[in-house]
Amino acid sequence: MNETQPHNSGLAIVALVTALCGVSLLGVIFGHVSLSQIKNSNGQLLGRGMALAGLIVGYVGMAIYLLWVIIIIAAIGSVSTV
Repeated sequence: MNETQPHNSGLAIVALVTALCGVSLLGVIFGHVSLSQIKNSNGQLLGRGMALAGLIVGYVGMAIYLLWVIIIIAAIGSVSTV
């Protein structure tokens, strides 16, 4: 019998690590890809929680970055030129 044990998805780990390190876009991409792989693995891949955490942290990071850009643009726009 050649039955393999389920193991953590490497992409789920990468998704979480990249999102926590501030590379939000990669965290989101790897999170979505790893969730898809985990779903299609028939129980051979684990790590759904890490993939979800990578997605959540990645999306929050991207939202904070976008808010920061909007604030900077608004600040630059509010400066009057004489």
